[in-house]
Amino acid sequence: MGPDWMPILGPKEVKDKKIILILFAEMIGTMVLVFFSCGSAQAGTTVVRYSLTFGFTVATMAQCIGHVSGCHINPAVTIGLFVGRKIGLISSVLYIIAQCIGGVIGAALLLAIQPAENNIADKIPGITKLADGLTPGQG
Repeated sequence: MGPDWMPILGPKEVKDKKIILILFAEMIGTMVLVFFSCGSAQAGTTVVRYSLTFGFTVATMAQCIGHVSGCHINPAVTIGLFVGRKIGLISSVLYIIAQCIGGVIGAALLLAIQPAENNIADKIPGITKLADGLTPGQG
């Protein structure tokens, strides 16, 4: 074992057969967090509404997947635990990959069910989009 300030590699962590279940739990947790929390932050809502949604979603995910994966559901939390030497480098990278995949799935599901009149991209100045009258095939 190296000095206390050196990060751990952690190859023993990924040899466990439960790593697939752990990564799947992280992916689902991040997907649920992005879907519900970002979905609550629609136009016309209050700060209290989406603040409570973020809090309740994290608390619910901690109860659902905390015993499986530790419920990081955020790459920043995973990096913090890696720097604090609680998990290894290999596990950290795998966690972050699973969390990013879950975040993309959650955002895609939210985009798929969002009504066209609530398209936030039309209301944000400076966002890159097609000009009026152009289709994606023409752009």
